[in-house]
Amino acid sequence: MTEQSDLEKYSNEDTQNNQNTDDWQNYTFSDVITINNYPKLEKDVEQIHVGMKQIEENTRKIQETVRKEYKYSKPRFENGDTLFARITPCLENGKTAFVDVLEEGEAATGSTEFLVMSATSKVLPKFVYYTARRPDVRQFAIKRMTGSSGRQRVPTDVFDNLSIEIPPLEKQEQIVNFLDSIDSKIECNNRIDDLISEITQTLFRFWFESYTPYDEFKESEKGKVPVEFTAAKVGDVCDFEYGDKLTSEERDGNEYPVYGSNGITGWHEESLVSGPGVIVGRKGVNFGSINLEMGDFWPIDTTFYIEPKNKGDIFYIYHLLRTIPFDHLGSDSAVPGLNRTVAEDQDIVLPPQDEREKFNELVRPFHQRNHELRNENESLSRLRDTLLPKLMTGEINIP
Repeated sequence: MTEQSDLEKYSNEDTQNNQNTDDWQNYTFSDVITINNYPKLEKDVEQIHVGMKQIEENTRKIQETVRKEYKYSKPRFENGDTLFARITPCLENGKTAFVDVLEEGEAATGSTEFLVMSATSKVLPKFVYYTARRPDVRQFAIKRMTGSSGRQRVPTDVFDNLSIEIPPLEKQEQIVNFLDSIDSKIECNNRIDDLISEITQTLFRFWFESYTPYDEFKESEKGKVPVEFTAAKVGDVCDFEYGDKLTSEERDGNEYPVYGSNGITGWHEESLVSGPGVIVGRKGVNFGSINLEMGDFWPIDTTFYIEPKNKGDIFYIYHLLRTIPFDHLGSDSAVPGLNRTVAEDQDIVLPPQDEREKFNELVRPFHQRNHELRNENESLSRLRDTLLPKLMTGEINIP
């Protein structure tokens, strides 16, 4: 990745010219960042709750909250705290979030697999979050996990044995403001991405579910439908093709995204499918997931990729598949999965080809914009991840 290499070169040059940690002080981690210092919360009352699945990998923002009755001593937290996944593989996969989704003075509960990190007078709240994102801090915790294989956890007192250097609050604020501006831009792009996705799916429903633009209707097994529409199956507009296996080493490239049921799982030097294309989760807990990729990509063997009967239908097919509850069509085997024959046999009401093509041309710019936003976020994430450890250890300074 040329861009990342240039950033590393820049960072190395700055390291030589700007390193100045004379005013940084050495502390024990747990003396300046408290662990599990929970706020009080009333028991036997429904409270806001954040589970592990409400946190995405390498993402600062909590994605959503649920409500659960608080009955026992679960981790508790408030705005400004950091949630640090302490169990494998969530820790290794980067599940760490900054809490900013609560009302002022409100507290919430979380998964028992979180450590709650809180600021003291020595550190700013977001400096705590970015400290928890430091690769050396994470590796320190990972190497000291205990328990049986597959269920190892970070002991609560592990950070009593870690020394870190902390800059003065003024310098912390400079570092935090820089990193925060990158994460805030990523979050803004994600909100725009979500809004665009909602708009395009609303347009699909407007045309092909509520039939708002149409005047003449006929009776069908699906109720009243426009006279030009016909009864059909999913398999009449597309085929579900099996993805192809790649080893973890083969997903360590830098050219084409590799898709599994959970989305992008790596990068490969070659593509299997020319974009734009649709990927459907075939195996695992996320079978039935639907992803759209505008560029070329490689779908692995836990997925299907969609081969349209007509290339001009790709966006119509993507939105159509999003209306079908594939996640409820899985087999009862030990590993949940989606059967290709079952998927292709789902009943649909098919609009005429010219209507599908008009829809495709209408939504194409929206999907292109989403593609650009996601590419920008990839670049911003690489920039943040390259500079974060250097800024947080004083290897480079912000002027």
